Amino acid sequence: MTDILRRLSVRAKLGLISATILLAFSVGLGVLYGNIRSNVLAEIETELQGTTQMITNMVETAADVSIKNYLRALAETNVEILSKLHSGVIHQGLDQAKAQEEARKILRSQPVADTGYIYCVNSQGTVTMHPHPSVQGKDVSESAFVRDQMQRKQGFLAYEWKNPGERQARAKVMYMAYFEPWDWIVSVTAYKNEFSSLISVEDFRKRIESIQLGKSGYSYIVSDSGEVIIHPFLKGNLFEVDHAEGLRLLEALSEQTSGRLTYQWRNPDEILSREKVVFFNRIPEYGWIVCSSGYLDEFYAPLTKMRNLILISLCLVLLLTLPLVLIISRNITLPLEQLTQALTSCNPDQGQMARVQWESTDEFGSLAKHFNGFMRNIEEATQALAKEAEEREQAEKELQIYKRIFESAMEGISLTTPDGTIVAINPAFTAITGYTEEDILGQPSSLLRSEKHSDEFFAQLWQSLQSKGSWAGEIWNRKKDGGTYPEWLSISGILDESGKTTHYVAVFHDISAIKDHEKQIRFLAYHDPLTSLPNRTLLLQHLEQAINRAKSRQEELAILYLDLDNFKNVNDSVGHALGDAMLLEFVERIQAVVRKTDTLARLGGDEFVVIAEELVKENTPLTLAERIMGCLEAPFRLMGRQFYATASMGITLYPQDGTTPGELIKNADLAMYQAKDSGKNRYHRYTRELNALVTKRIQMEADLRTALDQDRITVHFQPRVALPDGNTTGVEALARWELPDGGMVSPGEFIPIAEETGLIIPLGLVVLEKSLNQIQTLHQAGQDLYLSVNLSPKQFQQPDLVESVDAVLRKTGFPANRLEFEITETLIMKHLETSLGNLHRLSRRGIRLAIDDFGTGYSSLYYLKRLPIDVLKVDRSFVQDVEDDPSDAKLVETIILLAKNFGLRLVAEGVETQGQLDFLNALHCDEIQGYLFSKPLPFEALRQYLEQDGATT
Repeated sequence: MTDILRRLSVRAKLGLISATILLAFSVGLGVLYGNIRSNVLAEIETELQGTTQMITNMVETAADVSIKNYLRALAETNVEILSKLHSGVIHQGLDQAKAQEEARKILRSQPVADTGYIYCVNSQGTVTMHPHPSVQGKDVSESAFVRDQMQRKQGFLAYEWKNPGERQARAKVMYMAYFEPWDWIVSVTAYKNEFSSLISVEDFRKRIESIQLGKSGYSYIVSDSGEVIIHPFLKGNLFEVDHAEGLRLLEALSEQTSGRLTYQWRNPDEILSREKVVFFNRIPEYGWIVCSSGYLDEFYAPLTKMRNLILISLCLVLLLTLPLVLIISRNITLPLEQLTQALTSCNPDQGQMARVQWESTDEFGSLAKHFNGFMRNIEEATQALAKEAEEREQAEKELQIYKRIFESAMEGISLTTPDGTIVAINPAFTAITGYTEEDILGQPSSLLRSEKHSDEFFAQLWQSLQSKGSWAGEIWNRKKDGGTYPEWLSISGILDESGKTTHYVAVFHDISAIKDHEKQIRFLAYHDPLTSLPNRTLLLQHLEQAINRAKSRQEELAILYLDLDNFKNVNDSVGHALGDAMLLEFVERIQAVVRKTDTLARLGGDEFVVIAEELVKENTPLTLAERIMGCLEAPFRLMGRQFYATASMGITLYPQDGTTPGELIKNADLAMYQAKDSGKNRYHRYTRELNALVTKRIQMEADLRTALDQDRITVHFQPRVALPDGNTTGVEALARWELPDGGMVSPGEFIPIAEETGLIIPLGLVVLEKSLNQIQTLHQAGQDLYLSVNLSPKQFQQPDLVESVDAVLRKTGFPANRLEFEITETLIMKHLETSLGNLHRLSRRGIRLAIDDFGTGYSSLYYLKRLPIDVLKVDRSFVQDVEDDPSDAKLVETIILLAKNFGLRLVAEGVETQGQLDFLNALHCDEIQGYLFSKPLPFEALRQYLEQDGATT
């Protein structure tokens, strides 16, 4: 190789050198481009990964808060139910075993998400209530999480649980509330993955949709099944694609927990597909996939420009270098060719540097001598420089790394002298505090101090720095605009070789967002999210404090329990969004009439509570209630329509009506329901008698359930007599409740309770089946009677009413054309469209239909024309005064004439005197019913009555 180089001319060598330099320059640019490209790609992937993880954390945080609030509210509500039942045991003598059994029924009936449930254990780990009765009474204290329950008794508990038949355990969360009187730990538990519906997507939709990655990159969220949850422009199911690359993307999203994938994708408004990259994380608890994606050509755009610029530069350098090399080589090679000819007689030896052996004393000899000396000096200097350059290069690399970290750090960084003078800051420092280098360099670090810390605080800080060389903690500092903010600050000393502190470096980050988030969480834990009013938890705290103040001052305080009347109708007619708007205006009106010292809270739905303290003549509970009712007189305007709202209120006073928050609110709630039962749009003061009435009503409901289970519901029959011959043509079936001691419960007491609780449906079926069976025996004995049975509103609204009637008729063999159903006109008009369908279906089966208590409700001629009615029954309130009141007599005469004109049979109820009978007979009334002929009779007594009457109609 050396010989070849020696044989080359100087011009060739210059050309070779130029080519080598160009090659090295090209390689250097290529390496630089490669490094820059790698760094850019790394930053892109970091941004996509960070964005995806940030969104994942956001969703998991929102879900965790929603789940805990939901479980806690459910557990505390059930503890209140237990408290009410226990109160019945203490104050009304209710049997505790029955109360606990009733509590188990109530708790078992409440679903939690899809497969969650409520169960109870006691302090010894024995199951006191469980949805599966076989588990009740078992000792489960060997389970680790049950031992945690036994120890804590209150609060949240997260654990893993595997049901029988499942391959692996799943994450569950539980909230426990302890009911001490019964030693029950009420536990509401459910799998976390069943609560995705509680997550409020709108809380973070705008934030996610505002994220932009590159020119058109974005983040989005889809479910495991592909349904789009959040996406800037796509809707529907993302998995419904018909091209291979899209299917490959969807397969990866479906099978992997997280990862990175590149694929070809075409947006709806584009012609050609482009290569995209996506980073995704799966949230298995909620079945969501968080994705961040962008087009690679947009990310590579700066690199493409740089690459093109490098190629153009290389071409320009090449075009300039070739002529320049030719010119320079010619100027150099002429004298060197002469020197080369003179040196050809020398025999140079190889060395680290070139040497020329020249013995002459002419200019070339002098040139050779100086050349050799110069080469020797260069060799020594090169070795020294190489070593120094290596050291400098290493130091420069470290310095560049530190500088890049300093400038790109997200945390604010400042460098100070030992006396606190700031000598350097990074860009993040300026972004957080607002101070630029011109503002802050040379200033003392005390310029950043706020007024939130004492001199003693800073003295301890400096003492820690001097003794330990570092300090870290939370601190409040001041920005350039004067505003203060919290930060987490870490200060460390920088020592020289002798161990002396030369500088302090302070690293901090703004934790305002964390503080705000914590504040928001605390706020939502104690406030209603819609109205920002105190919720039940905060209300109980305020009420506890108000009771303590009233007790120390020996004063009264009032509780007003408000419930909007018929608010469900507003939601059903204009939707929940406008219903919420109405609630907000309702709150504004209430706040305008209560004092600033009063507390207004929302318990949920349309229920609110007002705590009024320092009661004076101008602000008694009654005057406050009047002001509240007065502020609701003006209409609410929603969607261009006017809505009027009224409220029912219950009032309790401390200490007369209770001494604890729970007792006062419970009694106010009872009084409110009394106001509703009295006609709504009014207030009612709590009384001890009301509490006793409610307790009695609760007991009667429980007893009625027992009576249905033990078949203590019987049927009495009141005969209907035809005029003028007096023959018995039919009977009306009436429910009777027989007590174990032989006594009877009045229908006026238990029928309203059955209607309100829904027990009227099984009660109605019992009455229908028993009456059909008993009257069918009379049919078989040759007595052809109509059977009239009352239908309640809840029965009439059942979607399977006709099917249920068909089933009972088939079971008993009773002829449908001898069955008559009595329905009130109010029920028909309230549910006209439903009534039309059910009445026609019953009529087509041959069943007769009667309007009961005609004249007391709507009394519309329209429904007499439109509906398949067969019988009108005149209410007893009109019949009882026909002998003394001409108006009632005229009214009854009109109703009879109306029935005749419409071709309907007319039955008069409540006939008790001979004068009433004569009056109705004179008007050609078809049938009568009343105590003049017979009171309601048990079946055997009816059979004897019929035998004596000889009815065979």
